[in-house]
Amino acid sequence: HTGPCRPDPRNELPPGTCQACRICLYGIRSPAQPFVGVTMWDTVSVGSAGERPSARGGHAVAVLGSELFMFGGADRSPQAFDDLWRLPLRGKKSQWSQQQLSAPAGVSMPARTGATLTEVQGELFIFGGQEPQTGVSFNDVVRVNPDTGEWHRVRVEGGSPPPRHSHTACSFQGSRILVFGGACDTGPSNEVWIFDTHRSEWSRPTVKGQAPSG
Repeated sequence: HTGPCRPDPRNELPPGTCQACRICLYGIRSPAQPFVGVTMWDTVSVGSAGERPSARGGHAVAVLGSELFMFGGADRSPQAFDDLWRLPLRGKKSQWSQQQLSAPAGVSMPARTGATLTEVQGELFIFGGQEPQTGVSFNDVVRVNPDTGEWHRVRVEGGSPPPRHSHTACSFQGSRILVFGGACDTGPSNEVWIFDTHRSEWSRPTVKGQAPSG
């Protein structure tokens, strides 16, 4: 690596989130065959005062503006979480704060690990994940207002991908989310799915060439 420092080895990291040449990681340590492989590291000093997330893996992260948002995950029990945290990325020192989530009346969102959190046009979208104690996986799409913490499940038009966890997702073409792979009830997946956040529709594109194993 290059640069002044690098993080301790760890596992169960969410997909990397990059903005303005900074790669943002938050995770738990693992003694088993760690691997670190990026070109440059920069640290954000987090203040010791105030609240902070408990140690966890399988969480999801996204960057919106100059803030990192982190959702869910699970500890070693495994106990899953349903909390949303935010961390400003301005400068070298920052402080975690919890964003309270506000659900519609009579509706709850199961705690989960292995979901994805994707920023699309100023909003956050949670997809999939698993409740680790029961093994139940999800394929719901949840829209979150990052300023108020209000959320609701998106009513999807048509079919949806099979439930999954440990997949990856990113935004592209302005209003769409691309999802790849993950662990489904039938085993590892190498499917590609696209969610249109304006039309609330999933589509599965035709992929040419040799696909990654799944």
